[in-house]
Parts: sequence; C-alpha cells; structure tokens
Amino acid sequence: MERWSSTSGNARIVGYLLLTLITVVLAAVTGTFALQVGETIQDSPPQAAFEATHSTQEGRERPYCSLGGTDSVRTVITHRYGETIGAGNLILQSSNERQRWSDCSSLDPTDRVAAGRSAAVETSPGATVYLIYQHPGRDETAILFTYESPDSQS
Repeated sequence: MERWSSTSGNARIVGYLLLTLITVVLAAVTGTFALQVGETIQDSPPQAAFEATHSTQEGRERPYCSLGGTDSVRTVITHRYGETIGAGNLILQSSNERQRWSDCSSLDPTDRVAAGRSAAVETSPGATVYLIYQHPGRDETAILFTYESPDSQS
C-alpha cells in the first residue's frame, strides 16, 4: 500500500498560490501603465499651427500689447489651423514680460482662439516671442510657437 506524502500536496498548493500571485501582480502593473499612458495622451497640449509676421505700420488698427523694449517692432501672431484654444490659456512672452492672448487681441479670456484669429505685440528688435499654453487648472505649461522679431524695422 502506497502512502500519500503530505509535502507533495503542499508543494502543489504553494505553486498554485505563487502562480496566482504573479498573475495578479502582472495584471496590476500592466493596468497601471495603461492608465498612465492614457492620461498622458489625454492631457497633452493642443495641436495647432501659428504664423508670425512683423509690421512697420504706425497705425493701431487692432488691440495690441507691449512686451517691453524701445524702438518697438510690431509682431502679429495668427492661429493658422488646428485645435481651438482658450484665449485665457495662451500667454505671449518676451524676456520677462508676459501678456495673455486675450489682452493682445479683441477676444475675451473665455473666448476660443480658432484659425484666423490674431494677437499683436510690440517687442524690441531681435527679441524672441514665445507663445505658451497654460494648462487650465494646473501649473503646467508648454511652448507652442517661437518667433524671433527682426533686428530692425525694414
């Protein structure tokens, strides 16, 4: 008559428990990674194209704001295509001066910047202008567009 060994039964149970534990841990790690990737994709900055032109006109045909400097160069930044963006979430910056898009255009902060909408700023010759997206409700920013104004008004 053959006797059953109690150690072989325990080894099988321990093996099944370890296999189940490893499966649960792998599922948790995979699920966490998938949720983080989805969150990153969802919270990315808006995709839009902008264009900048400079003007030597002295007329003040549209609202504009100053980003510092003397002997100013007027720069008009225009949304060409892509997602619409809240005017209150766009910041124009040159050196240490910052202005919201809505302050440099005819839009209110709650309006949406869509294709064809423009903002005008005056900067020093040769200054770099950054268009920055400020994520609503968070302290996160992303540079959407960069433009270097000409060295002189020619």
